[in-house]
Amino acid sequence: MKSKRTFVVIICLVCYSSLYSQSAREILQKSAERINAIANCKIEATWISNTNSDTTVRLLKDYFQKNELDTVLGYSFVFESPNKENNFKVIYDGCQAVHISQGKYRIVNNKKKFLTSTFDLLLNSSAVISTVLSSDSVEIVQKKDTVINNIKHNVIHIYSPYHIGIFNMISNHGPLKPDLPATEIEFVINSENYLPKIVSAQLIYPQLFSHLNSITIFKANSIIEVNKLYPNFNYLDFIPKGYEAYSSDKKPKIKYKDSIWNLKTLEGDSISLLQLQGKVVLIDFFSLMCGPCLLSTPELVKLKNEFSGKNFEILGIDKLAKSNIASLKKYAKEHNINYPILVNGQEVGVAYDVEAIPTFVLMNKKGEIVYYKLGFSKEVVGEIKIEIEKLLKK
Repeated sequence: MKSKRTFVVIICLVCYSSLYSQSAREILQKSAERINAIANCKIEATWISNTNSDTTVRLLKDYFQKNELDTVLGYSFVFESPNKENNFKVIYDGCQAVHISQGKYRIVNNKKKFLTSTFDLLLNSSAVISTVLSSDSVEIVQKKDTVINNIKHNVIHIYSPYHIGIFNMISNHGPLKPDLPATEIEFVINSENYLPKIVSAQLIYPQLFSHLNSITIFKANSIIEVNKLYPNFNYLDFIPKGYEAYSSDKKPKIKYKDSIWNLKTLEGDSISLLQLQGKVVLIDFFSLMCGPCLLSTPELVKLKNEFSGKNFEILGIDKLAKSNIASLKKYAKEHNINYPILVNGQEVGVAYDVEAIPTFVLMNKKGEIVYYKLGFSKEVVGEIKIEIEKLLKK
């Protein structure tokens, strides 16, 4: 009789557990609701980026607060990367977005596009969850729970055959569009407060572009709800005195005679811009950790071939202060790069007002900058090609 009672109790417990256990979708939904309920929050997180060529670790600090007047995001925020290399701050007050770095600040005109490339651990998580839950094309699987600091955390794995912008604060709100790369995302969510502790995203490209595969991991070191810190949130209050306004379309006033820099090639030879007097020169500031930079490589190789034998040269300058030469050599060999790659180019990038990559700088035979562009697209390559043809005729 006793064994029967025990058996009945076990069955009841199993049924109760099954009845009240939460599905992966329910956990994600509660996480999004919990994040959206937060009015003001301070976050410290660690950002880890693993690519085929390098691993980068950065500390991120963030503060955001509700902004009822903003119809794009619904929040204002201060986002900071207080690292020795690439120290910058991003402010969004619900009206203007501004990027602050290297003693300068830049007003961002297209704030919607800007907000799709800035990461806040919580706001981005909410947007990604919204996208995932509204799509029929993704797979959502709950994996085995894990324990962090004596607290159970739910582990939710997501696979999408299409690209999900993990850096996107603005949800797609609809079916995902067929787009490269495929995306795997994993949320590790605190089972007590439903806030994400770890978010990792893996981008998976087809074999042809497999060198772009990467894994990005965000670990929340602290998430603290606070009272509103800035009742009158205005980006101007965050710009230090003496900082200069900067435009992404502004051409730096640099000529050959001012360019005394020397950088080493992958083979250890020195190159300075002064050596290239009388040539049309295209400088590509890039990094192996930058997807758009890598997508531009085949186009630059084509440009070099097309203008081979003419007074034209391309210089690829790795934007890092300390370049990974072995990885650059491997990449250059795999992609048949036919122009010099220069290393340790951070200081030269500062001289050319390079705040983001890729940045293309085209100089005429006199050393005057005639074209200066941030970002890669086929249209940009077309513009550069037209300018090169004009300059070579002069």
